[in-house]
Amino acid sequence: MRGKIKILLLFSALLLVLNSASEVNAGCSDYAGSISSRLTLNYGGMKSRVGEDIAAVSLFNSEDGPLDFKALKRAETLRLHGERLENPALSVGEMIMKDSFSAGTLSAGKKKRIVVSMVASALLPGLGEMYLYFDSGSKDMSILARAIGFIALEGYLWYGYDSNHDKGKDFKRQYEEYGDAHWSEEDFLRDHPYCEGVGGCISWEEYNESAKENEWYFFYMAREVDREEYYENMGKYDAFLYGWDDWNGEYAHDGGNPNYWTPHRTHFVSLRDESNKYLLRADHHLMGLIASRIVSMVHAGWLANRDGSGRGSSEGWSFELKNSAVRSRFSLNYRF
Repeated sequence: MRGKIKILLLFSALLLVLNSASEVNAGCSDYAGSISSRLTLNYGGMKSRVGEDIAAVSLFNSEDGPLDFKALKRAETLRLHGERLENPALSVGEMIMKDSFSAGTLSAGKKKRIVVSMVASALLPGLGEMYLYFDSGSKDMSILARAIGFIALEGYLWYGYDSNHDKGKDFKRQYEEYGDAHWSEEDFLRDHPYCEGVGGCISWEEYNESAKENEWYFFYMAREVDREEYYENMGKYDAFLYGWDDWNGEYAHDGGNPNYWTPHRTHFVSLRDESNKYLLRADHHLMGLIASRIVSMVHAGWLANRDGSGRGSSEGWSFELKNSAVRSRFSLNYRF
């Protein structure tokens, strides 16, 4: 009998929860505040021999005295009463519904907006924001302002890259022409201290192979092998001083101190430094172009996700996942 009572109590509590939850979900309450449910469980329904009902005894009323279960018929009734409360309170159902849910929803339309806006911003920073501005019905002017800002920044960075790149290449052409006019491989292989000691080197391969022990040796890179290294080395390293046409032996020692900078070598290096300066600025602008695309892509994707779906974005398939300490729910929907 105690087992039956426990089962009835559990069943009664379950009905109470389901009833309260259904009242909240259905929106049956048309007044402020909340509904308090009172459960009365009657076990009995005793009938006399003549068929008259005998008042049932409530299990929850201590004043009824001890129950004579043997005298009761196996007929149970469950009654659920509701009444308005003066002070708002939360019912069990409301507690479940108001539990803090963490929900994530991604519809087909929303996903499309995110992808389109991010791809557009990858092609042109600000284009994704412009797409979101025209696609949304709110016409948020702050989004339009951001789009214009990204596009203006893109124009500035492209102008800076193109301008500095052209200047750097122009100085590069100048120092290469100047080097070709005032430095020669023939003079270098003739006047280098090692080559001069052996009556001149026949080729740069012989110099690289035989002059390694000489204190003025530095590995030589021919122009046909590596053009960039060729022009860099002739001005950067003292070992190639002997290829400049204004070297006459006097620059080796000036007042007892080594001085290897001839006028032609000095001017060549200054032209190369100018070229490197502008080319480095062009690289910085190029990095800015890449960075602005990344920032605009992330920003456009964030805006598309934050603002939800635009026109027609509620159509198609969508899924919803909600998690809480009480329960988890997954739903798949299709709207048309």
